[in-house]
Amino acid sequence: MYRCAVSGGLSAARTVEGAGLYGAEECAEGGGGCGARLDCLVDTAELLVSELTTNALRNTTTDSYVSMDWQPKPPDFRVTVWDSGAALPQPVRAEADDEGGRGLALVESCSDDWGVVDYTGKDAGVTGKAVWFALAPPKPAE
Repeated sequence: MYRCAVSGGLSAARTVEGAGLYGAEECAEGGGGCGARLDCLVDTAELLVSELTTNALRNTTTDSYVSMDWQPKPPDFRVTVWDSGAALPQPVRAEADDEGGRGLALVESCSDDWGVVDYTGKDAGVTGKAVWFALAPPKPAE
């Protein structure tokens, strides 16, 4: 598992794209033993990491801390983004001229699976959630 953390407000969002690119490229280049089979997932993973981390930074009213983990093991490439916000994300239908509201729709349509884990009330003083997505690598050629 690889981990990258981003803290701060919207000013930290500039590091998000770099974090996503680093994670996806590291994995595609063989980090963690996943090898070239994930080359085709790099662009999709980068887009989805950017969407989830931007959502976390924009929608957390407290000091935000985003921890992004990616696991390059079979059966899928999984990324989880945590934040301290209590509100659970819900996909919305964006109008054509809206500047936002497409992040979770992109995650839903581009990933093989995704979900939200609510941590509020599970431990004393802990609030927040984890939003994750999974991308299945292509099967090896036979």
